[in-house]
Amino acid sequence: MITPRQANQRLRLDVQVEKANELIILLTENFFRSYWGRQKEFTAVVRLKEMQQVRTVILRAEDFTTADEERVSSWDHADLLSFRAYVEKDGRVLGSKHWNGKQPVLNGLGWVGENE
Repeated sequence: MITPRQANQRLRLDVQVEKANELIILLTENFFRSYWGRQKEFTAVVRLKEMQQVRTVILRAEDFTTADEERVSSWDHADLLSFRAYVEKDGRVLGSKHWNGKQPVLNGLGWVGENE
């Protein structure tokens, strides 16, 4: 479970890429806890510029959406995060099937408060 200590916290990711790409972050609700409701998948698209140094990405729960534009209202039911070059569902592709350069380096993942 990835639930933060406080509802207003945001997800922080430190990432480094060799070339410009889109990183797709997939958030799954109720993956392990089906008794809380049906499983749902939400995505956030992070556009990364070519860079040699680490970039910090900050995401709010509301930054994750379904194909129908439903937004995550809180982190409460988030069970699983995955990082991908692309997601394909119902004939729609987010990201790219052709990642540019080497795999991204993920240097850190955690929570930050609203004022950080």
